[in-house]
Amino acid sequence: TYGLALALGDRRVVVVVGAFTALVAIMLFLSAGSFALDALQLRAKIEANAVRQFDLASGEALSKFIIEGIISTLFAVSAFQSWRAADRADQRGDRTDDEMLVIRGPGSR
Repeated sequence: TYGLALALGDRRVVVVVGAFTALVAIMLFLSAGSFALDALQLRAKIEANAVRQFDLASGEALSKFIIEGIISTLFAVSAFQSWRAADRADQRGDRTDDEMLVIRGPGSR
């Protein structure tokens, strides 16, 4: 959806996708914190011979939350930067030739 909206120049969809992925990133980071606290609380109830397996599985799940949160954050930043770049390009395109300022260096004619 994001790539198609970007290719077609649909800025509204790009903003919606950016806002949605930013919300997803926030939810993933909050979930990671909640999961870590829950895992620490549950760790005390795990049998001694299964603690290592529990730690590895919890670490894997926590790293997935964090990595997916980072990816969602990067995606949201990319969407908002694309939106701003398209907005600036439109503002430049709306100017008439009379409004444009051209500066030439010495020796150019």
